[in-house]
Amino acid sequence: MALPPKKAPAKAPIKAAAKAASAQKKPAAKAVDFEAVELKRIAAATMTETGYTFVSSDSEITQKLQAEGLIVLNIRMIDEDGNVAAKATEEGLVKAGAQVETAKSLFDSAQVEETEDEDAEDVEDEDEDAEDEDAEDVEDEEAVGDFVIEDNIPINAVKLRKRASIYPFDKLAVGQSFFIPATDERPDPAKSLASTVANASKRFAVPTGETKTSARTGKEVQVLKYTRKFTIREVEGGARVWRKL
Repeated sequence: MALPPKKAPAKAPIKAAAKAASAQKKPAAKAVDFEAVELKRIAAATMTETGYTFVSSDSEITQKLQAEGLIVLNIRMIDEDGNVAAKATEEGLVKAGAQVETAKSLFDSAQVEETEDEDAEDVEDEDEDAEDEDAEDVEDEEAVGDFVIEDNIPINAVKLRKRASIYPFDKLAVGQSFFIPATDERPDPAKSLASTVANASKRFAVPTGETKTSARTGKEVQVLKYTRKFTIREVEGGARVWRKL
């Protein structure tokens, strides 16, 4: 008598289906909100005794935070890399989740004001007009306590202190370059010195007499003609700066 045929063993689960099921269980990677991260960094610095930190004024994130009124910049405070001082506004502190009341005294005592050349000229003109009006009401060399009030003393021109550059931008001819090595303090000089190189190009720019509307501030600004231009690129061991104009 013949034996009945044996049943074939069940097939193993398909690997592709198992992988798909495994992939569905993994949570999707959460995107990093770099704008929020930068705002929190600036807010944290605002709450310190120093009251500010340095940022790149050319950064899109910096420009967006400034346009939204979350931070203010002080273009008169620049570090050796060309970055400007920045601190969070009270609105920025709130959005960053910082303790506004704790930071308020620091904010008031070390406030960083955003200044521009055209605003400085307006303030200087207003001061001059106010002094002219006040001069009409006093006599020449009228003594008030230990001070003497005088007329017709010209106002000295404002002198801006310029930091001497540690890089030889002035000496570069077109096509020449110099090397900046990477260090522990500055492991990526091509990135950290990008704003310094951009500002070096602006130092050699001259006004054309024309104006345009700034896309960032909405104000009328002068159109500049660059007489020299520099660029920086990452190279082995650091970065290299070239003069291309």
